[in-house]
Amino acid sequence: MNFNAEQISIMQRLVGKRLINIFYQPTANIIAEDNMFVINFGSNKVEYSLHSFSYVRFRNSKHILLTSADEYFSPKYTHLTDEEIYSQDGFEKSLIPVRIKNVKQLLKNARVVKVTVKDWGDIEINFDNEIVLEVSIDCSYEDYEYYRFIDVLKKRHYVVTFKKGELKITVLK
Repeated sequence: MNFNAEQISIMQRLVGKRLINIFYQPTANIIAEDNMFVINFGSNKVEYSLHSFSYVRFRNSKHILLTSADEYFSPKYTHLTDEEIYSQDGFEKSLIPVRIKNVKQLLKNARVVKVTVKDWGDIEINFDNEIVLEVSIDCSYEDYEYYRFIDVLKKRHYVVTFKKGELKITVLK
């Protein structure tokens, strides 16, 4: 089935929920082609989870707080070498752990106030403290999984992929 933003309207259930956890999972060439952000939402426990293999950005009105590209930069905002990036401890050397810690602190008591899914698949999640989470479709690559939204309680996965030249959504039970 072709992508239609209405098909993933389940994401509206995030309104009123808070960020439970966020972590960066190095999965490139293990279970997926790219690394993944896992962003969990709920009231007191994880109820919904967003797994993104595409571009992720947390921002407020004045600053970029965290992006997928932070894996390529050091906490001193210098570019890591390929050797550092692909080393066993490359993730720990990157800016990502520093920025994740900061975002978790800023979103500690914040709640989701609005969720928008664009017809082209991008997601925007607004929190009550003016922080915005953006997930952007950043390539057109056959059989690529951009993200999946998981209803943890109902064990349903809403998977957004690119197949046969189009964005698709598949619901897995």
